[in-house]
Amino acid sequence: MKQLRSILLSAMMLLIIGQLFAGGFALSGVGSKATALGGAFRALADDGSAMYWNPAGLAFQDENSVSLGGTFILPSATWEPTAAYATANPGYEAKEYEAEKSLRAFPNLLVTMAKNERIKYGLGVFVPYGLGTTWSAYELPGAPFVYADGFPENDMLSSIQIIDIHPTVAYRIMDNLSVGAGVSVFYGNIGW
Repeated sequence: MKQLRSILLSAMMLLIIGQLFAGGFALSGVGSKATALGGAFRALADDGSAMYWNPAGLAFQDENSVSLGGTFILPSATWEPTAAYATANPGYEAKEYEAEKSLRAFPNLLVTMAKNERIKYGLGVFVPYGLGTTWSAYELPGAPFVYADGFPENDMLSSIQIIDIHPTVAYRIMDNLSVGAGVSVFYGNIGW
C-alpha cells in the first residue's frame, strides 16, 4: 500500500509540473554550485558567490579568483482579450496575441582577493532581477482613425533591469568562525 501511494504521488507531481509556469522575474541565486544545491548554500558559501549568499564565507578562501557566469531566459507569453474588451477598445481583436520573443541575459561577475590569511575582499556584480516583454497587439482600426506622429511601433512594452554592485569584506576570527559584510549599490532601469 505504501509503494502504491508513493507511485501515485510521484505521478501526480509529474502531471502538475507540466502545468507550472515561471515568471522569471527574480532569479534563484548566483553561482553554479549554489544553483545546483537549489539555493541551500548560505551555510556552505565557500566560493566567490559567498558575496551573494553569505559574505562571511569569503574568509575561508585561500586563492584569488575571478568568476563569470549567468542565466539566460527566453520568455514566452500569450494574451487573449475578451470580446467585450475588443469591442470597447477599437484596434484590438478577440484573438490570441503572442509577445515578441527575445533572449534575456542575467550575467554575474565575482572577483575575490584572498591572499591575506585573515582578511578577504571581494567585488560582485549581479543581476538579481529583470525581465521585459514587448507586444504588438494594437492594429489601427479603419477610418477616421489615423496614426499620430511618433506613434510607437510596439504598443505594449515593459522592462525592468536591476544591477547590484556588491563590495564585500570578510574576517576570519578563528579556524571555523568568521564575519563578513557587504554593501549593495543598486542601479535600476524600469521602462514601459
